[in-house]
Amino acid sequence: MRADDWIQGLPELSRLVSNLRTRLDCFEQWPITINEGEYDNAYTASFYNTYITYLAKELGPLPGPARLGLRALLKLLGAGFRFCQVNKMVQLNNWLLSTNPVPPEFPQRWPQLVQRFPGHALVFRSLNEGFHQPLLERFASEGWQLLPSRLIYRFDGRKADFLRKHDLRRDRRLLEDGRFQWLGHELFEAGHWGQVSELYNELYRGKYPTENPAFTGEFFKLCAERLGWRILLLQDSAGQSLGVTGWWLRHQQLIGTVVGYRLGLPREWGLYRRLMTRVLLEAAEQGRWLNMSSGAGAFKRSRGGLATMEYMAIYHRHLSPIRRLPFLLLGRLLGPWAMALLRRYA
Repeated sequence: MRADDWIQGLPELSRLVSNLRTRLDCFEQWPITINEGEYDNAYTASFYNTYITYLAKELGPLPGPARLGLRALLKLLGAGFRFCQVNKMVQLNNWLLSTNPVPPEFPQRWPQLVQRFPGHALVFRSLNEGFHQPLLERFASEGWQLLPSRLIYRFDGRKADFLRKHDLRRDRRLLEDGRFQWLGHELFEAGHWGQVSELYNELYRGKYPTENPAFTGEFFKLCAERLGWRILLLQDSAGQSLGVTGWWLRHQQLIGTVVGYRLGLPREWGLYRRLMTRVLLEAAEQGRWLNMSSGAGAFKRSRGGLATMEYMAIYHRHLSPIRRLPFLLLGRLLGPWAMALLRRYA
């Protein structure tokens, strides 16, 4: 489906993502989100929450002194970023997801957006070194600043060497024990879409920061019906839904789109292992690259995931010096030592 068809056919945004406030539009083949501020927002449309609020909540693995020091620094930066209106921006390629599919084409006519939104920074999301190096180089050559945003994990389903990893072999045996079964979205009844949302939000807004987007069942239903997502519920013998997983094939690559499970169930059931293994086996079966997004780094590395830096490309040369300051400052702060910490603890 074309991005403009997707945007034009969406219902009221609050029905899809309850904690997201933005204005949707389309530029060529890229969906765009337009914000003036909205600091209390899902991080998928909030630069401030990506680099300040969300990051401050994810410092747990760091040693105590480093954690306290970084939280103090982020608090100080947050006040300055608000003063500089850091969230006044237009984000290209924003499908409202943490991991967006990136077409191979460069947005040639992007200067039109500068003319249309002269007071907004421009941001292109979800670019990573593994899949998009030519695009990263093109953005840099045209004056965009590249800011590291997170580590994501890629799996090469063309070779599927990861199937030989010891941990994944154990996961496959667990998956094939016959204890649970899968229900594909083509067999869902109306109530199942609410269960998909409940399971996703239990993990991503229960265990992880609440700045993650609060997707509703209607959002997932539309993605399956109109974007071609594949969504599976993991159920017990009584038909109770215990977990959800899914993927999206776009631009010849798979993206892991949804995962969630009941947090209070026994760990030995291995719900997360089952959900992740199902997607990895799909990548191997299709013989495609898989972008498994960020998080659970040790788990993904032990199963053959390739840790890869993801970037935002930001254009701000048309803005005043005070408006440009947050981006230039982050460029200095996110130097080699910060990247070393990210690679070690992410």
